[in-house]
Amino acid sequence: MAAGAAGDFRVTRRQRAVATVLLLTCLAACGGGGGVTSTPTPVNTTPVTPVTPTPTSFDTSEYRRSNGAVQAQAITAYQAGASGAGVIAAVIDSGVDPTSAEFAGRISPFSGDAAGNRGVSDEDGHGTQVSALLLAARNGSSIQGVAWGATLLSIRTDRPGSCAATDGCGFGNTAIASGIDTATSVGARVINLSLGGNAASPTLVAAISRATSAGIVIVIAAGNEKGSEIDPLAASAIAAAAPGTVIVAGAVDENNVMADFSNHAGAAGASYLTALGVKVRSFDHTGTAYLYSGTSESAPIIAGAVALLAQAFPNLTGKQIVELLLRTADDLGDAGVDAVYGHGALNLARAFAPVGTLSVAKVADPLSLAGAGSLGGPLGDAGQTGAALAKVPAHDSYDRAYLINVAGLLTREPVGRLAASLFGDTVRSSAGRVGSLGFAVATRGGDGLAWRGEAMTGVQDRRDPGQLLTGQAQVALAPDRTAVFGFGQSLGALLDSAGGQGALGLAPLVTGRSDGLGVLAHDRAGAAVAQRLGAWTASFGIGELRLGEPLRPGQPLPGLATASRAVLRLERDIGRLHIAGSGELLVERGALLGSRLAPAFGLNGASTASAVLQLVLPLGGWSLAGEARLAHSSADFSGAGLIRHAEGLVGTAGSLTLVHGGIIVPGDMVSASIAQPLRVSGRAELAFGDGGLTGFGPSGREIAAEAQYARPLWGGTFGFGLFWRHQPGHILDAAPDAGGAIRFRLGI
Repeated sequence: MAAGAAGDFRVTRRQRAVATVLLLTCLAACGGGGGVTSTPTPVNTTPVTPVTPTPTSFDTSEYRRSNGAVQAQAITAYQAGASGAGVIAAVIDSGVDPTSAEFAGRISPFSGDAAGNRGVSDEDGHGTQVSALLLAARNGSSIQGVAWGATLLSIRTDRPGSCAATDGCGFGNTAIASGIDTATSVGARVINLSLGGNAASPTLVAAISRATSAGIVIVIAAGNEKGSEIDPLAASAIAAAAPGTVIVAGAVDENNVMADFSNHAGAAGASYLTALGVKVRSFDHTGTAYLYSGTSESAPIIAGAVALLAQAFPNLTGKQIVELLLRTADDLGDAGVDAVYGHGALNLARAFAPVGTLSVAKVADPLSLAGAGSLGGPLGDAGQTGAALAKVPAHDSYDRAYLINVAGLLTREPVGRLAASLFGDTVRSSAGRVGSLGFAVATRGGDGLAWRGEAMTGVQDRRDPGQLLTGQAQVALAPDRTAVFGFGQSLGALLDSAGGQGALGLAPLVTGRSDGLGVLAHDRAGAAVAQRLGAWTASFGIGELRLGEPLRPGQPLPGLATASRAVLRLERDIGRLHIAGSGELLVERGALLGSRLAPAFGLNGASTASAVLQLVLPLGGWSLAGEARLAHSSADFSGAGLIRHAEGLVGTAGSLTLVHGGIIVPGDMVSASIAQPLRVSGRAELAFGDGGLTGFGPSGREIAAEAQYARPLWGGTFGFGLFWRHQPGHILDAAPDAGGAIRFRLGI
């Protein structure tokens, strides 16, 4: 250290002693900063848009040169509309180059020399390069600071003549304290101290206390002594400040590895945050571009982050900003706060994303970014309601306003539904009869060789080897009365068995029954009884469904949803024509037409009544089957959710299937089908709307067609088919879904 005046306690900057400084080449051709290329850190994407979005592109060559801002993922803040504009950021250092275009028009008139009468001009370059990292202009030249729109309060505090010393400029406690008081009086939101040395004097302690009590955040360098504890000045700043208002800046390299010169967090881990501090691009008081290394460079990067948050969210206190930056840091080193990296590395993308609980006005339950449930099947993409859910106004735990893309948090049925019908199982089947009781069961084999379609559907099949897949027992109660009990089969299939109607055609690829609620609905158990009444057969059945499993990994659905289904059917033959009419009631608990929604939606359940007409007509060697369904749903919303209520939910479904057997060899079969899956639409009132009703239902209409051929082979069944779907999932802009399948099942 250079000798100081008697009785004058000094704080000295140690940047020169340990920092690597590399002169960049190509200065003139590259705008003063372009000789070294940089690969920018990818910017995280989330389904969250802050309330002040801007379409401007910020991924410029200047931004990419600004590796301090890039590693901090500052582009996320820029895309949210933040630049630091209107925020005063104080840099207490060796001054700044007031003639530089990088600071033009943004140097506060309250800037000055707290250690003399020299003005703010920088004799050393340290103050200029630190200020540049914090707020150099976004002007296409050299680099841009993290908070390129902020106002610079430059307080020069280097003791006159000390910058000529080999160990760096000397800074007195009194001058630093005066600079801090100036920052407090003019309303600065952040003070950068890229300084180090002995513990603060009582005068400096008092100034720090006054500033932080006024809500100012102080960012101070950890020091470059390779120590296990932070610099004494930084430690005394924490002790002097109001709780939670100081961030100590440690240095990491471009891989977020602790710099070999940086002091570690030590006992100050609760206040310690790292940022790029190795080969950081900036420029000195002459405009010459360098790569700097030191915790002096990490500090202004973090101070710039403070300024961005202060502008974007003016409701935040200084303490809240500090808490946010520490809370959203990328955890490095040992899990949690540790003695090396403290809280970890600065991450502005996470700091600008919602944190904690998300609340919506007039909605009782909070939103969760972990998922909002599943939507699909009969409701498709929910149309206008789905579009409105892409911009839900909400506040996070820090009362920051956002537009949340709730629609993007909803999982959907796979648009390519083919693989759901191809869930392969090594099936072990058994059948038999004991008196009037006939039974058949199918269980999964244990060899684990069956492909189950996860790659195409994104859906996990959670059934275990040996688990019962389907089962049915049929008993004749009387000559004209039959009862059927089943597991893992649709109620429609049980009614067909009870009434003596076999399945028509081949197992569909994409054109299933009209009562289908989608791939997330699973039949559990049911029972049906049929009674012949002359030429008529009356049958009644009840069944239970489970909704919501299997699921995509990491996309939990809220709670457990189940449904009960009851069907009353009358059928008879009129000549060669078989006709059946049904009345159905579906009661869902925690779901609406198979869709599962998070508690914030306020959905309790729904009931759906349907009228169904089925016809089967033999045509020579062919059979033509048709089914038409008209449904009306009543949704039970609590009135305190995102969806207040829904009305007018009416749906239709229908299909035509043409089947012929014995085309080529005995026992073979060919079929062709065209169908519209169940499609339900109506209107909904949203909690965040204007009180009017929006369209609640699919934006499109799916029409599916398929053709199949199957024949016996090697004791099993071999078949192939082709399919095509228009607007799959009832989504208007969905690309057509087309393909084919080959299936072979060997009975075991």
